[in-house]
Amino acid sequence: MSSLPDPLSDPDADNRFPDAQSGPDPASEDGIPSGEATPAPDRTGFVPFESDTHTDPARASDPTGFIPLQPAPSSPVEKSPAASPPPRSTAGGPTPVPSPRPHAVRPSSAANRAAAPRQSPPPPSAAVPGYQPVWRQAERARQWTALNRLDWAPLLLAQVATAIALFWGLQTLFYTIAYQTVKFLTWLPVLTIRLPLPALPVWSLLLPLVLLFVASRWLLDALLRSLEGLRPLTLEQLASYSPEAVRSLSRYCRTRQIPQPDLGLLPTRIPLAMSYGCLPRFTRLVVSQGLLEQLADDEIATVIASEVGHIACRDVPLMSLVVLILQIPYTLYRELADWGDRQSGRLPLEVASVLASLSYGFYWLLHWLGLWLSRQRSIYSDRIAIDLTGNPNGLARALLKIAIGTAKQGQQQGQTAYLLESFDLLLPVGHQQATPLGSVYPYTPLEPLLEWGRQNPYRHWLAINNSHLPLGDRLERLMQAARQWRLQLELEFPPSSSPPYLTRTQWQTLGLQGAPYFGFALGLALAGGFSLVGWVGLKFRLASLGWMYADPALIRSFPLIGLSLGTFIRLNPLFPEFQIGPSAQPPGPQPLPVLLANSSALPLQSQPVQLSGRLLGRPGVANRLNQDLWLSTQTGMIRLHCTSALGPLGDWLDASNHPIGLKNQELVATGWFRQGATPWIDVENLRTPSGRIIRSFHPSWSAIAAALATLWGLLILLRLG
Repeated sequence: MSSLPDPLSDPDADNRFPDAQSGPDPASEDGIPSGEATPAPDRTGFVPFESDTHTDPARASDPTGFIPLQPAPSSPVEKSPAASPPPRSTAGGPTPVPSPRPHAVRPSSAANRAAAPRQSPPPPSAAVPGYQPVWRQAERARQWTALNRLDWAPLLLAQVATAIALFWGLQTLFYTIAYQTVKFLTWLPVLTIRLPLPALPVWSLLLPLVLLFVASRWLLDALLRSLEGLRPLTLEQLASYSPEAVRSLSRYCRTRQIPQPDLGLLPTRIPLAMSYGCLPRFTRLVVSQGLLEQLADDEIATVIASEVGHIACRDVPLMSLVVLILQIPYTLYRELADWGDRQSGRLPLEVASVLASLSYGFYWLLHWLGLWLSRQRSIYSDRIAIDLTGNPNGLARALLKIAIGTAKQGQQQGQTAYLLESFDLLLPVGHQQATPLGSVYPYTPLEPLLEWGRQNPYRHWLAINNSHLPLGDRLERLMQAARQWRLQLELEFPPSSSPPYLTRTQWQTLGLQGAPYFGFALGLALAGGFSLVGWVGLKFRLASLGWMYADPALIRSFPLIGLSLGTFIRLNPLFPEFQIGPSAQPPGPQPLPVLLANSSALPLQSQPVQLSGRLLGRPGVANRLNQDLWLSTQTGMIRLHCTSALGPLGDWLDASNHPIGLKNQELVATGWFRQGATPWIDVENLRTPSGRIIRSFHPSWSAIAAALATLWGLLILLRLG
């Protein structure tokens, strides 16, 4: 792709912007001078808190400081020595922020950037020979035209739908629990008391929700202080890392007509930022130590501007309420898991396992209520961030470095941090997308791996169960803004060939991919149609039809039968059999970047694979449902899905044969690779070098679950009328 004209170095650039509005001048207002400057070392290498005092040569050579725990044989990486721990407060006050490395301003023109010395690249990668991960450091705009106006209707619709779904979901959940409890107590033969059936909660639910909404800022503050060490962040401390963010924060808020939020700091190496509160006046904007250490000055400013965008869009209050409600079952799951791991007796351990798993299940169900709003809000916050900063390239680098830092934390800690999962809806990048993408950064260019999120025609449908839009889609929007402002691009994407609408064949493929969900929806529609016919029968006093309106068995049975039929239809394409026989060959090993580079792949297009690596995940009770299993290969990390021979019951009863028992061991994973908004492997078996094999029974339990749903639906139908 030919280089685009550089408006910062071209003397005729202003003539090509006749309608240009006078944007903020970074040279005077954001601290980005237009003259010669010495480029700063890339600030993405986060120094661990517990380490030696040496300087790691590998960290100095890699512009992101990303050091895989399992380097490829062709690119050996020495063990990373550590740095001295940060000073801790001995008087009970806030721990001081560690002093940042000396900060230098990046060059702001193409000529200066070309003259600047490039950092030493790491050794060639095992995945792409000769690949050297170096940031382009594409510049920002100094004057920019207004971008096309966004349609605010989708964001408003998402907020209204989320509020309705939140109330209805909680109402249904509480009513179901109360109803089943009363039925169980009434069924017990030792009790002679007959309790009345509960009514749907309305005011008894609405009033607590209002109180939680008002107190969301302070309750989340208290939770983060107790569990994650949240402390206040002063402007002086922020200025030591990003002078531009401090100088521009008040301007950002003034431009968007909102009060300046209070700042907070999380002492974690995970790069993250989030905002929460019931009103703009009472909003807390939190960043982590990892974000300040791993991002450059202008990149931190774009992340701060993005959080200001969330506040300006007025989506923070509702999302704060959703996240606060999610903390109730998630914190219970976390505390029960920690308590269970400390128990020596079998009975308390199993009780903790069951209760922790149920709490996690409630969290998993409730988090669906906020997914749509979480995906929509990133579109508007990204746009406001680049409108305020004129720096789409900086925001693109920031998002990618957040993904890289998230993956690095997963490799170093050997598990997904609780903070990343519990506050996923508020974070700039979802951890499930960030970990696979960020982990392959040292081995291959990222642009081909982002193509799935840019051009796959099914990407928006397949992201329904994700908290964030596909990262490729978001970065493409940022690069479109950079093209409109005639900036050089941080990411060189080819022209998009994705059609705006699905063809008939693509709809058929999508129908097969989502057959269980479409079957459920079709069953619900049929039940609604029969109920409508019953309502008409009641109006015309036709008893032969009126019973269909009064009997709820239709609404209960038809969706179950539709779900099961869809599961059976999709089962064989989803799990093609491995060849069995003396001449059969197992699927050959493939580097993970090669698997991720297929931009047209679907989860339905199962690809048998065999990958070797080290098993990571949460230990003990916290992982009884296999919710956090990762395979760390020589070229990246991939999530694993496993199911025991007895399903979830087997994971509770037989902890000795649980996959997490192999944590930190080298093994070979055989299964079906699937590429969706987040990639994963449905495991067929895990094999250790010593010959131990743990099998997964996902196909069998999919068939069993479908059969049970069919049987249940038919039993309900027998009670019709």
